[in-house]
This record gives sequence, structure tokens and C-alpha cells, in this order.
Amino acid sequence: HCGRDEGKQFIKCDQENVRCGSLQCQLGSGRPMFPGLDELYARTIISMKGTEYECKTTSGTINHLDLPDLGLVRDGTPCGDNLICVNQSCTSIFPYIDQGRCPSNHNNLECSGHGTCSNINKCYCNLGWSGADCSIQIEIIPTLEPTNEASHVTSKNDDLSDQMQKKETPYENYHSTNTVFLVGTLMSVVGGVFVTFALMALC
Repeated sequence: HCGRDEGKQFIKCDQENVRCGSLQCQLGSGRPMFPGLDELYARTIISMKGTEYECKTTSGTINHLDLPDLGLVRDGTPCGDNLICVNQSCTSIFPYIDQGRCPSNHNNLECSGHGTCSNINKCYCNLGWSGADCSIQIEIIPTLEPTNEASHVTSKNDDLSDQMQKKETPYENYHSTNTVFLVGTLMSVVGGVFVTFALMALC
């Protein structure tokens, strides 16, 4: 099938669209991997000339995810030479490809011959080349690896032991005297406020 109509009835695929309809799988897991679809799948064994073929299909969506029907071929899947699936129909790829060209140098080489052109006409430059058209050569500084592995490991361990030394922060005994001083001050202020209110009440 090629999806469902408004009445939730299956739509029969036209012959040219069968590669864009319901997915048919062999092998793999016995049940769908997504929770919630384990009741929405079918498994059929077909025997042809003494050979058995297993066909599995699923249909439906997962309610809490904003995904299309998981049993249908995705848009953009190839269905023939220069053809792709769009809304369960096999159609020409050319309306979906930008017909422009990637930037080039004065020799008219795409990406100056130093990169790969994407379908959106953007150059992805090879290592050592940069710029919109990959025409700017950049210097690559090689990283040197130590030749003696044992000395490299030892130096790493030395660095770690320097970083992992025990550190202590000394505390003076003046903290306890500060606490007693603060408590005494607080009690004096509270007592003073109490005496002030008592005198005001008597007057």
C-alpha cells in the first residue's frame, strides 16, 4: 500500500510507485524495535520454488513522537535512475536539485579541483585547501608523535603525579573566637532592642 486516505483506508500503489509504499523487510528482529508498534506489524512467509521468504511490515505512528508512518518509505529514497520517493510517489529528482554549479576557479574546475560539490552547490574542501571555491592553499602543520613510547608514558605519569598532590588548607583557631564574639554581639543587640521596647511601653 502507499499510505492511507482521509477515511484511514489503505491506498493501493500504482505500479510505478510500488518502491515508495509500504516497507517489506527480511531478517532482522522478529518484532519492531519501537515500543508501541509491537501490535502493529505483520509477518508473512512466502514459498517460491521451494525457497521460503519472510516478509515483515509495520504500520502506524508513535503518538508521543512527531514522526510519519514508520512503515512507509521515507521521502528522498531512490526508486530508480534519477527518481526519488516524495509522498509515496516515484518522481524525478531534478526539481529537488539546485541546477546551479559550485564555485570554481578561473580554469572552470568545480571546487577548483580541490574539493567535492554538494547537492546544494557548496564546496567541501580537501585537506590543505580552503575558501568557498577551495582555491586557497593552507599550510598543514604535522603533529609529531614521540618515538619512544616508554618515555612518553613516564612523562605523562610525572605530570599526573604533580597535579594529584595532596593539598591542605590550614585553619587558624581564631574561627572559634570569632564565633563567640558574634554570638555575644547578637545577644547584646537583641537585649538592647528588648530593653528599648520595655522602656517605651512604660512611658
